[in-house]
Parts: sequence; C-alpha cells; structure tokens
Amino acid sequence: MSFILKYWFNIENIYQTIQPACRCMKWFGFMPFTLSTLETDGKRKEQPSTPDGQPPVTLIRKKLDIVLVLLWQIFILSMYCCHWFANLLNAPMSKIMISLTVLMFILVGILTSAVQLRTALSRTKIDELLRLVRFSDALQFLFPSSKPRCTSQIESLGRAVNHRRHHLGLVLLILGTIIGTIFMMAVELALSVQFHERISPIWEQFYDVGALVYSYALRAAQICSLSVFLGAMLAFRARFRLLNEAFRDVFLQKECNLDDVDAREHLRKIAVGHDALTEAVDLFSDVCCLQMVYACTTYVMFSIFSMFCIGALVSCSAADVVFLSLIYTSAFLQYSLHILPIIKISTDVRNEGKQIAVLVHKAINQSSLSVGSINRLMLFSRQLQQQTPAVSSGMFSFDWTLCFSILSTVATYTMIMVQFELEVPKFFLNALVSAHVNERTEINGTRVF
Repeated sequence: MSFILKYWFNIENIYQTIQPACRCMKWFGFMPFTLSTLETDGKRKEQPSTPDGQPPVTLIRKKLDIVLVLLWQIFILSMYCCHWFANLLNAPMSKIMISLTVLMFILVGILTSAVQLRTALSRTKIDELLRLVRFSDALQFLFPSSKPRCTSQIESLGRAVNHRRHHLGLVLLILGTIIGTIFMMAVELALSVQFHERISPIWEQFYDVGALVYSYALRAAQICSLSVFLGAMLAFRARFRLLNEAFRDVFLQKECNLDDVDAREHLRKIAVGHDALTEAVDLFSDVCCLQMVYACTTYVMFSIFSMFCIGALVSCSAADVVFLSLIYTSAFLQYSLHILPIIKISTDVRNEGKQIAVLVHKAINQSSLSVGSINRLMLFSRQLQQQTPAVSSGMFSFDWTLCFSILSTVATYTMIMVQFELEVPKFFLNALVSAHVNERTEINGTRVF
C-alpha cells in the first residue's frame, strides 16, 4: 500500500486526526510545533505505549516552526514601515476617522502577533489537552471489553471515536475554508477592478498593493484559525454525545440487566471520561481565548462598517458608497460563516455536557439498580454540578447570548457613526464622495463653488 493510502486509512488516534489542522496552523504561525511519535526520535523503547496500543506522541519544536513564527513577526512589523501606512495619515477625512483607521491596522497586527506568541508559549497546555482527549478516547474504546455479561449490547457500547471520519471532516473543513477565502478575496479584487474608474482616486493614495497584502494575509490567517476552532468544537461535541449514548445504553436500557459491579465500573469510566473532556474544553478555551476575542472584534468592526455603508445607500448612491458596501458586506459574510457556526457548536458542547446530568437523574428514578449504584449516581450528579463544560474566553461565553451582544453593539456603534457622519464635516463617506465630485468637475473644466 502506498504512503498516501496508508495515511488516509490508518487514522487511529487524536494525534493523527489533527495533523491537517496542525500543518495549517503552523504555516499561519499559530502553532509552532510538530506532532511526532517517539518512534521517529528513537525513544519508543524507553516509554510504554498508550492504552490503545499507539506509541506516545509529543509536541516538539523544529527549526522550521521557529522560522515561520519569526517570518510572520517580521512581516507584521515591516508593514508599519511601508509608505501606504504613512499615507493613511494624509487621507482627506476627519482626524477622528483617520485615527480609528490607523488604530485598526495597528491592533490587527498586534493582536495577530500576540496570538501567535501566546500559542508558542502554550506548548505544555496543548500537550496536556491532547493527552486528556486521548485518555477519554481510550476509555470509550474500552467500553466493549468491560461488559461481557450483556452480549446483546456489546456493539452498542463500543463507543469508539471514528477518527477517520473526524479526520476527513477536518480536511474538508480546512479545504473549504481555504477555497472560500480565495474566492472571497478574488471577488473583492474583481470589485476593485470593476469600480476602479468610478470611485474616488483617493483610494489609490493609501490602499496600494502593500495594504492589500497586509490585510488579506492577516484575514486569511484568522479565517483559517477559525475553521480549526470550529473543527475542535465539532470534535468535543461528538465525544460528549458518545458519553451520553454510552450512559443511556448502560443505565436506561431495560433489556440489559447489569450487576452492581458492572454498573459501578461503567459509571466510573463515564465519570472519568466526562471529567477529562470538561478539563480539555477548559484548556482549549484558555489557549484560544485571545484568538476568539480578536476574531469577534474584527467581526464586530466589519459588521458596523457594513451596516453603516448599506444604510448610507438610502440617501447616497454614489459609486464610492456602493463599493464600500460590497467590500465590507463580503468580509462580514465571510466572518459570519465562521463565527455563527462556532457559537452554535459551542452552545451544543455546553448542552451535551449538561445532558448527562439529566440522564443521571432519569437513571436514579427509573432504573432498578442497587442502593450502592444509586449512591454512586448521586455522587456523579453532584460532580456534574461543579463541572460543566463551557467554551469561554474569560470575557464572554460562546453561546447565543454573545450573538445578541454583537447585534446590540453593532446597532449602537452604527448609530454613533451615523451621527458623526451628519455632524462632522468630511467624516468618512462625505469626504470620499465630495473629493470624487471635485475631481470629476476639474476634469470637465468646471468648478463648483
């Protein structure tokens, strides 16, 4: 069998599953590590194998990983020294808008650099996160062999994670994100060419090739990191569902009668697996918190400008306004296709983690277990009250309340921008439109006073 076929049909653990995500994040500077088995380092004999028979895998940092991170830092810093960045200060707009634009470009670079460096310093947490997920997968893999007395349910209790399916889904998600990002950038560039003769020449003064490369490179990196975040949330949701299904099969199936020893053993494994997954979710939130704050900030920014420009079309249908509306709306839609699914799947992760508490109380009330097993279920119920998985950045949780907060923030700041546009001369759109009108009248040999 060729290496490619062997790779695709030999996906057996979490480390092999996330290889595409690690490679993608590495090239964008967000994960300067390499997943490598100890076998490749000649140390397999020194360490025992893991419960599922695979050699231990560690995160190592190679020269290429360090070089990629340094190149990204140099690229971000060099962009601040280009002439296009200095030209922003000479834009014919209000000083308020110029300051906001400059601040936006600076924050985008600083936050991208901060996320990359923070991830580079989180190798221990990422290693612990992967170990916990693999430990939970091993517990689920051991369910079938731990229950020989209930032969009719052995297959249903074999809740092994389908790593091949997860790997394929992750590959398709990353490929779809890359293709979608290239498509959206091509659309925006096509719009720029289409509107080149109709919009104000001011754009050419401070939005040249350097600005486009800077903006699109950082946006592509951020979008790809969002797709990896979404893939991680899908993997956590699938594992919590497997635990819930395993609990139903053991404690809520009347045709499968367990003795007290088997029931306690299954409950212990489910409790340990749930605890490991909850801790893994907390670690993942800790590692990626800054990344998601950065993504939500960018999403809110594009949403505000998109709503503002679309609203301006009601009173002014100039080519500059139409162009800005299309550009900001395309970016808004691109981020919406990632932020909204992340919110939805993160909410599902929290709900699936809480669902097992409902199942525990059903088992207490409905099952014919012994007093000892009921007491173990009561202890597990109290444990679930203290350990609920929640995807949070520390500032806000990723659930539907975040969506409503974004909507209210966008509405508030859109109204503020409308008021500035009406009261401040040449604040933003008026400056572009009036400059374009003056340019065209000068070309025609007339001057409007």
